[in-house]
Amino acid sequence: MANVEMATFETAVEKLCADWESDVTKRIDQAQVAVNKLTDGLVSKMSALRVPLTNTEKGNVPRLTPARINELLKQHSASLKGTVDLDVTIQIDVKDGKMSVNGYGMGGSFYR
Repeated sequence: MANVEMATFETAVEKLCADWESDVTKRIDQAQVAVNKLTDGLVSKMSALRVPLTNTEKGNVPRLTPARINELLKQHSASLKGTVDLDVTIQIDVKDGKMSVNGYGMGGSFYR
């Protein structure tokens, strides 16, 4: 009789653990979707910004380069480093002063 009770107990614990894992996985999936939407919003807002260029910069490489923009992004997301890492691919049209984000990559433990 003790073996049956122990088996029933173990089955109940296994179900609780499986339910917990399922719920946590759903929450992580929801959080990933939310972070992706926030990132899409960031990219959209960045693309809408005009790049201020001086007369000497028009047609030349601007001071605010794509590398500098990624550096700023990393500085302001330092607390997320290793958890959520974002790198954007940016192109600056030096004739028109327009910046476009051609894509982005996300990594970190949150996305494994």
